[in-house]
This record gives sequence, C-alpha cells and structure tokens, in this order.
Amino acid sequence: LFITCREFMRELFIKYFGRILAILGCTTLVTACYGVPYAHYHVSGHIVDSETDQPIKDIKVRAVPSYEGTDEYPFDMSTSTDSLGYFELYGAGDIEPPVYIIECNDVDGELNGSYAPVIEEIPYEESYDIVIRMTPEHKKHRSCLTK
Repeated sequence: LFITCREFMRELFIKYFGRILAILGCTTLVTACYGVPYAHYHVSGHIVDSETDQPIKDIKVRAVPSYEGTDEYPFDMSTSTDSLGYFELYGAGDIEPPVYIIECNDVDGELNGSYAPVIEEIPYEESYDIVIRMTPEHKKHRSCLTK
C-alpha cells in the first residue's frame, strides 16, 4: 500500500497528461476534418478617364478588405495599371470581406495627365471587372493662360 514518490508522479502524470492530450487530440481532429476557413481574394478592373473613357496607365491601385466593426485590416494589395488601364490584385485570408476599399492614385505626375485621387467601396461580389473613373485635375494657372 505504500507508494513511492516516483510511482505517485507517474500515476499523476498519466492521469492528467492523458486528459490534456485527449482534449488537444479532439481539437486537432476537428480542425483536420473540417479545416480552417480560408479565402482567396481577387480584385480586377480598369481605370479610365471620366471625361474621355480612355484607359489610364501607371495609376497605383490599392485594395483593402473592410470588415464591419473594426479598423484593423488583415492585409492590403496594391499594383499599378498597365498600358490598357487594367489592374489585377490577389490576396488570401481567413474570411471573405464584405467590402473592399479601393484607392486609386496618380503617382507619375504629369506624365499621363494629372488625376484626382479616388476612394471607392466595392462589394466583394462585384470585385471583378470593375471600372473606376478618375477625374483629370486641371491646373489653376491654365485659366490665366487663356485670358
């Protein structure tokens, strides 16, 4: 009836460690069977001049997934438009966002004309083949030259 310290520790270890392993094993089993939610993001479209509907190249396009009730963004994606004004962005995360915040900025200055920045909210379902129109910025001193 007398138990040594070593036997006592062994029994204690088996009793409690076994329970911990059982709990962790069940959790791992559930994750292995059903997986962790994961989504691939794809946002694409064209940037065009609002006055001429001509494509605008070299516009920096940034898409940020937006989740209600939080100011934290898990990631953002950015690229520049090609010569046809086309852009395509890819990303991945835990869940699909309900909305993307799309930011468009003219970063090349006067090279392709100067355009005012645009920020739009696009629903996730409509994030393919979107068209964003940017308004040309007219120089203030231009009116002085025409007088």
